Amino acid sequence: MQNNIALFGGAFDPFHNGHQYIINQLKLLNFEKIILVPTGVSAFNKNLTEARHRINMINAATKNVEVSNYEVNQLDQITFSIDTIKYYLKTYPQLVLVIGEDCFYTFDRWKDWKKIIELVKIIVIKRKSNIDDFLLIAKTKKIDVVKSFKEFQCRQNNCLYYYDGDGYAASSSEIKKLIKNQRIKDIQNLVSDDVLHYITKNKLYI
Repeated sequence: MQNNIALFGGAFDPFHNGHQYIINQLKLLNFEKIILVPTGVSAFNKNLTEARHRINMINAATKNVEVSNYEVNQLDQITFSIDTIKYYLKTYPQLVLVIGEDCFYTFDRWKDWKKIIELVKIIVIKRKSNIDDFLLIAKTKKIDVVKSFKEFQCRQNNCLYYYDGDGYAASSSEIKKLIKNQRIKDIQNLVSDDVLHYITKNKLYI
């Protein structure tokens, strides 16, 4: 996708194989640049691990992606996705917002979510559901879903594409629960070796 930039935000607490799966799919779609935006202060009152740890885990696990400090540099101020999108649109007018399927189901709780659709195109990456579930939710939200990625590339904004790949099952909440219960071996297939090493070295989530 020449001249198109993928913006992928999230807590990344911790960065896991589901996040890596999404990045891998974006690379297969030939995005020119992939920007990861770790959450600063959560708009949903999540108690997040210190930003430097989350960023270090991303850097340990990924290659050829840009990790943004934009939200974490806002100190104690909540930075909503709409604000981050507006910030990056100044530099990248061909911006595509990337969200996991689980986040899409609560998309209408995001600040100015209808405005987001007006400003950027959106790719939803399958998690472990199926396209019928997704289409039903999209219909209730009255969001225009294009059927092919080629069509998605040609459209301007006000549309959404569902990437129906293999999906992923890893979740940050599950990983943190396993670590707290001292079941470290059970997360070996959910995070990379480098992330696992970082978590144990820094005694995170215990």
